Amino acid sequence: METGVCRKAGNPGEKGDCPLLSDFHLDKRPAVRNDTPCRGRRATGGSRNPIRETGNAMTGGGERAVIVDPRDLKGHNETTEKVKELLALQNSILDALPIAVMAMEERRIILANHAVEDVFGWKPEELIGKSTRVLYRSEEDHDRIARTVYTALKRQRTYKLEFPCRRKGGKNIDCLVSVARIGDSLQDRRIIATYEDITERKRTEQALEESERTLRALLRTYRK
Repeated sequence: METGVCRKAGNPGEKGDCPLLSDFHLDKRPAVRNDTPCRGRRATGGSRNPIRETGNAMTGGGERAVIVDPRDLKGHNETTEKVKELLALQNSILDALPIAVMAMEERRIILANHAVEDVFGWKPEELIGKSTRVLYRSEEDHDRIARTVYTALKRQRTYKLEFPCRRKGGKNIDCLVSVARIGDSLQDRRIIATYEDITERKRTEQALEESERTLRALLRTYRK
């Protein structure tokens, strides 16, 4: 491996030769960071690329030595940045949705978007780790929706139903619940569930139905 110019640990302004394999004995290795920039191996254009240590060790001169791998970490860093970008995009999408979105595993909440506060009155961080029982009026309702949803998801990937739920303060609401299993099977009963508060819509529908019944009754009376 070529030696090049490295900035010495503890003194960023001072330059010296890149450490060689023989310098990296266990009991006397210099304090060099894993991401020490080094021009020992140049990329196109002569830019500095960080060197890294492999997880392997070898014995040299009776002492264990750590192998320094000068491979370019640029690809690794780019992958990390891509993952961060995708996570940021995912979070933005979840937060933009006007309905509550939660990921669940074994009937415990492991992810929640900000809209859960609008629907249920809980902040996302308050729900993480809690049993899904807090979303329903009673233990009976909690068990009933579990039986219904998990039975359906064994046969199909998604399922939708209207179901009574309960807000943090104890107020009962009606929700349109849409669920989808994560993956091809129900391993660990991992699902994504969305909750849309349809309480007002249900009340409006019930009021319209009542008005229609009243109108029909009046028409029958008039015809007599």
